[in-house]
Amino acid sequence: MGKGKTILITGAGGFTGRHACDFFHNQGYQVYALMRNQPILSLPYKVIICDLLSLEQIEEAVNVSKPDYILHLAGRCSVSDSWEHPVDVLSVNTMATAKLIDEARKHVKHCRILIPGSALEFEPNQIDTLKNPYSLSKTIQVILAKSWIQLFESQVILAKPTNLIGPGNSTGICAILGQRIAEIETRHSYNKEEAIEIAVNAKRDFLDVRDAIKAYELLLRKGKVGEVYEICSETSYTLLEVMAIYKSLTNENIHIEEVEELRPSYVSSMSAQRLRELGWVRDYTLKESLNDVLTHFRNKIKKEV
Repeated sequence: MGKGKTILITGAGGFTGRHACDFFHNQGYQVYALMRNQPILSLPYKVIICDLLSLEQIEEAVNVSKPDYILHLAGRCSVSDSWEHPVDVLSVNTMATAKLIDEARKHVKHCRILIPGSALEFEPNQIDTLKNPYSLSKTIQVILAKSWIQLFESQVILAKPTNLIGPGNSTGICAILGQRIAEIETRHSYNKEEAIEIAVNAKRDFLDVRDAIKAYELLLRKGKVGEVYEICSETSYTLLEVMAIYKSLTNENIHIEEVEELRPSYVSSMSAQRLRELGWVRDYTLKESLNDVLTHFRNKIKKEV
């Protein structure tokens, strides 16, 4: 599918980035994986070490790779982190994006760029709907991307993914829960004082990261410049429902302590209809994804023991 095409993937060392590099490599693309640090293991694609806040390093990365496509996955994606370091998160998520798009404009004008935003974006003309600094950073990121389309005719497509889950090391709630359960299984004993806390008022849409990356590839090829495509499962689950699935996947007796979420998550109504019209089909159910998360952490713990 991707034979003869080159893709530059930023944030290649992260949870989604690792999956993306493997997927595009397996599809026949020539992959340039942009990372901040040298990977420990050898990889089957080309690695570029780059700090996305350095204009000179971005320029070099673009000139070395000469990509047909750019998938921009780099950034700070933690809401809690954005409360602790709002300026840093704002800087990384906005200025790195602007620099990357602009260097692509100057050196590979034909390049199509996909910018995944966030389901937590807010309407700029409704400031009272702003919930956290992360939301601010992702909203400005989208405004910058749209501005470069308007001012410089940059070939940017925009995505709005929901909460991505799946096998691998992630800071998401499903990964946190899966790791805790795998640790309990390893001990074969449970201390009720270590109960897993679940926010009873938290409800989220979860999508497998592998389904999201399929959508990214489709949008890079067929997406309309300037358009925003929502990527979601179209079904929201409470964390209690997530834990009920996890409990069905383990023989251990997991104790849950129900708590109130300090900053209730905003659940928006998202639709993947426009994505389906391009031919996108999901491969993974929530239970399949959670089973793969749990298997990942079981295997990881076995290697560490």
